[in-house]
Amino acid sequence: MSRRTQFVVGVVLAVALVAWFLRRADLSQVAILLRQADLRLVALACLTVAFTSLQRAWRWRQLLSPLGSYAVRDLWAAILMGWSVSVLLPGRLGEVARPVFLSRRAPVAASAGLGSVVLERLFDVVAILTLLAGYLLLAPAPTALTVDGAATMTVLRSAGMGLLAALAVGGVVGIAAARNTSIRRRVESGVERLLPAAAARVLVSFLTGMSGLRSRMAVLRVLLRSVALWATVVLTYVLLFAAVDIAVPWYGAIPLLTLLVVGAAVPTPAGVGAFHKVAQLGLVGLFGVDNDAAVAYAIISHAVAFLPLAAVGLVLLVRGGLVSETFRGLGRNLGAEKQPPRAV
Repeated sequence: MSRRTQFVVGVVLAVALVAWFLRRADLSQVAILLRQADLRLVALACLTVAFTSLQRAWRWRQLLSPLGSYAVRDLWAAILMGWSVSVLLPGRLGEVARPVFLSRRAPVAASAGLGSVVLERLFDVVAILTLLAGYLLLAPAPTALTVDGAATMTVLRSAGMGLLAALAVGGVVGIAAARNTSIRRRVESGVERLLPAAAARVLVSFLTGMSGLRSRMAVLRVLLRSVALWATVVLTYVLLFAAVDIAVPWYGAIPLLTLLVVGAAVPTPAGVGAFHKVAQLGLVGLFGVDNDAAVAYAIISHAVAFLPLAAVGLVLLVRGGLVSETFRGLGRNLGAEKQPPRAV
């Protein structure tokens, strides 16, 4: 599928999901709830989102440390500029563009930069699953689950623990490959032989990123930083529960976060539609929240999670004179059957 087709499909999908999201909402009541939201808590949630992006910069610096010393401000700027691209266009192109933006400020090899981004996504998955596992093991079942809720929780516990175990095994193999060149060559050879080319490139990039994690302590430090990062994201959604006066316990933000991550991965610009619908389904289906309140919460949480960082990133692109180059390069790629492009 060409980039142009992906773009059109993403926009059409976003429109369809927004229509589904608003289908049963009383828009006048939603407007009242939005006006009544506690703006102090919304502002505080925006600050936690900004802090989350700074945590990402610190983590990225740690992953790139074997390649050189990078200023946090340069890493943070690259993250924000990449975020603005991902918000404006579908397909998470900002993730591909982020190492290129960093290379404009500091020397970094494209393959190593992209490998570190792939590695970040893996640690994000592990951190989210760790938080979800803690929730499933320790918290009561969501209040709106049916009588089959206990069985649902059992299935979720088993699936979550199985995925965590699989990721742990993959991490052990990755560390071994990073520490031993011969093991790495055998792993890469097997990956390229057994998997499709696109999947093989991602896994090889992952092994490249693992070069910065040659010890168990390095892995543990990045993992702890990743869990702290996603715990800050949980805090953001808890603050927004209070801002919209939704009676969901704080730990309810953990399964909601897991659903929102899945929704944000749907290839629509800025996750529009998918993020909103998943938030609505999670709040109504898991916790019995009123539909109009769930719609208001979805609108506010999406705005807080996406817009402030994207606005700052766009300002940085403008100040750096990169807007025309970035979107001209991306626009050329929209009509081509190519791999993810250079963004600038």
